[in-house]
Amino acid sequence: YMTPSGEAASGGSAPGYRHSNYTLPNVYSKLKRSEKKLVDQLQQMGFAQDRLSRAVQRLGSDQAKVLEFMFQINKFGESPHNFPPDSAETALVNNELSEEKALQSLQLVFELREMGFEEKMIHDALKETDNKRDDAVDYLISKA
Repeated sequence: YMTPSGEAASGGSAPGYRHSNYTLPNVYSKLKRSEKKLVDQLQQMGFAQDRLSRAVQRLGSDQAKVLEFMFQINKFGESPHNFPPDSAETALVNNELSEEKALQSLQLVFELREMGFEEKMIHDALKETDNKRDDAVDYLISKA
């Protein structure tokens, strides 16, 4: 596929993809006191509070699971992928934390964004269609 600048993307990377306006909410205020304590502790390691809060809300207070999830998201944000963290988080969650399926999903999100579809709808379509590109396009067109 092509990057936004018209160059052929290599190795599944998505240069320029960071310019997404797709954002997820901060659920910190909804956490229990013990969960907030874990978030505060892990935040000192340099992780963002909003992402940690969603991870703890989703995975519970198992520090190892939360850290693994955070490292997975960071991995997608680094080269050669360069996917935005909120999009990577959504793809991981939608694909039951499978890195392989999440990467496939993120590559499709990038491709379908280039076709003019809205990112939240793309994530919904890919989740609904198990990352099947053509079915996702049909889903998106039917919702337009």
